[in-house]
Amino acid sequence: MLNSQTILRKFFVKQGEDENRTIEESLDIGWKLLTIIPKEELKRIKDEFIEKYLPTDITTEDKNINVIKD
Repeated sequence: MLNSQTILRKFFVKQGEDENRTIEESLDIGWKLLTIIPKEELKRIKDEFIEKYLPTDITTEDKNINVIKD
């Protein structure tokens, strides 16, 4: 499994030259990446934002990050 820094760099920070991602797409990726972390450890994010934006339809298999990049 990839460590969190590698995951962040590979899927969130790094954007290919041919990829023209909107801020909404970047935020969606960020929220998907946060599903790797147990919900109870997301202490610095307001509950209302977790309820509104954190995807709940991501399976354990998806958390292997191979589907994070839709």
